[in-house]
Amino acid sequence: MLFYENSRFYGGGASFPMLDGFYLDSEPVLIQKNGICLVSKDSSFTVEISLSEEKINSKQFLQNYFSSNNAQGKIDPIQCGGLTGHSSIYRTKNEELFEAHFDLPDNDDEVYRLSILIITGHTPGIEAVMHHPQIERLLSEIKREEK
Repeated sequence: MLFYENSRFYGGGASFPMLDGFYLDSEPVLIQKNGICLVSKDSSFTVEISLSEEKINSKQFLQNYFSSNNAQGKIDPIQCGGLTGHSSIYRTKNEELFEAHFDLPDNDDEVYRLSILIITGHTPGIEAVMHHPQIERLLSEIKREEK
């Protein structure tokens, strides 16, 4: 479960800001039970942020995903706000995606990963979306933090 206070969500020993200027999707298709799905004002991209109770580390999660979906992407280490994990940018026939999975410290919530999934079409493209001010803010303000 996510806890919300002072424009931030908390869970699993991490926190992240609520993004400004986005719609909150109240009926998301893919989101895990402990997460939120935001849609950009122009509906050109979505941002899914969730906590996972699946006990698998970030690198193994991405490797398993690519293997089981015949997808290809370079897996890179990522570090933000005291959290470490792995990320990847990859493309499908119709979409471009960024995934970041942060391994969380042991916690009472039994949450093991904080995941961010950003999905867009080939226009505007994932590189452009990654430079959106609110996406830059999300990645710069995500941090290890208990509430």
